Amino acid sequence: MGMSFWPPRAAGTVARHGIRVYADQPATLPELIERAVVRRAAEPAASELGGRRLTYEELWDETERVAATLQHRHGVEPGDQVAILSANCLDFLIGVIATWRAGGVAVTLNAKYTAPELERQLASCSPRVLLSQPEWLPKSPVAAHVLGEIGNGRFEPPPLSATDPALLMFSSGTTGSSRGALQSHLNLVSAAETWVRCLDLQPDDRTVVAAPMHHATGLNGQSLPVLAAGGSVAIMPRFDAAALVDLLEAGAASFFHAAPTIYTLAMRAARDRRAHGLRVSVSGGAFVSRTLVDRARTFAPGVDFRISYGMTETSSPAVLTPLGWIDERPGNAVGVAVPVDDVRVEPDGEIMFRGATVITEGEWLRSGDLGTIDDRGFVTVLDRIKDVINRGGEKIASLEVEDVLCSHPGVIEAAVVGVSDHVYGEVPRAFVVGDVEAEALRTFARERLAGFKIPVEFVFVEQLPRNSGGKVIKAELRGARGATAAEPHDQELGVHRMRPTTRL
Repeated sequence: MGMSFWPPRAAGTVARHGIRVYADQPATLPELIERAVVRRAAEPAASELGGRRLTYEELWDETERVAATLQHRHGVEPGDQVAILSANCLDFLIGVIATWRAGGVAVTLNAKYTAPELERQLASCSPRVLLSQPEWLPKSPVAAHVLGEIGNGRFEPPPLSATDPALLMFSSGTTGSSRGALQSHLNLVSAAETWVRCLDLQPDDRTVVAAPMHHATGLNGQSLPVLAAGGSVAIMPRFDAAALVDLLEAGAASFFHAAPTIYTLAMRAARDRRAHGLRVSVSGGAFVSRTLVDRARTFAPGVDFRISYGMTETSSPAVLTPLGWIDERPGNAVGVAVPVDDVRVEPDGEIMFRGATVITEGEWLRSGDLGTIDDRGFVTVLDRIKDVINRGGEKIASLEVEDVLCSHPGVIEAAVVGVSDHVYGEVPRAFVVGDVEAEALRTFARERLAGFKIPVEFVFVEQLPRNSGGKVIKAELRGARGATAAEPHDQELGVHRMRPTTRL
């Protein structure tokens, strides 16, 4: 039901163990990267902005030495976990690949977390060793070793199979504490190959990684696919919107992938400047409005823009906009199922995933999202189940209201949450970043939405609270300025008493 959307390179799949995979995909991550090393030995592979650069041969040699150190100094054996506490850097990428080559499971941690938060995450797993950048050592809850240190010893390649675990990655945790998703070599190889084939990534492609590499976008959806294609990966140690614009304007990336927040901040910093050489660009991890797509294509004229939909448990992509469909897709559809995955909608409206990139291989995974699938296979995400607002029995999808608000030229971004109300039980409140008067925005929304969907209050803020993956933390917004809506109000008559504009 979506296979015809993909080029032959992507659509050629075979059945193995009850799931579809690409016929000629490597079995493991070391095989995936070594394939590029053989073809591109002397070509640039990875670099750290302002730091060192490695060719494929140098990257392979260095990961082998670190893998030997893990084996001989730290006793890492196949299946052992190696935790990595680091901001974006070249040593992070080396540490992850070295862990895979030693047969271990990389556990990627968020360097922004406090010691108690890290302690809670580490309590849910059992790493044999924790590798860290020196600056994070003081807050490590366990004894840690410096990331990138290399000892003596001969590397001994362990036996690996496609179903072996490879990566324990924690979800972004918008509702509270994050969950760990254990991804296999099959999951990650299938995800990387999906990006390469569906986006037609080539050996001369280059990318700038601005997204956190401990999350799926920066590692699974950007770094690994480019390495699989034989291209070059430039790593930003810390996100800086102005610096990113400089890089994209200078042609540093032909492929870019980031959450909508990064696009929004970069385009705000760009003003009238334009990206050059950006061939294909992807965004996902949160709602991608048509307004954001239009603004991104103004910033990068001629770019092939795609929307990705998935979750940590799908290793990155499960649904993707096909080539040429960004304008032709129905409504706000994100795309169709990628060639190695299946998507369905339950009778209650919940979207379900199954396939080669999904951690529960062969079984259906609940997404926690409400959505629809049309007869051509296009998936539309209506809202997170927990974010649907129930106003006196009328259901309001927060994403729909946010999309309308963001289409106003004075709005940069918006988030809509439900707050308790003594009459209707729950009503929508909007938090807005932008330069527009509340009354003008309410009038704009009333022309495009039913009266009961109009936020009873607009709160203007400098920025929305986000986790490290770029997703809005709506739990914080629900608790902001109290949990009860401004009153009195009468939605049917369109009469609202707004509280004064505030800044968070």
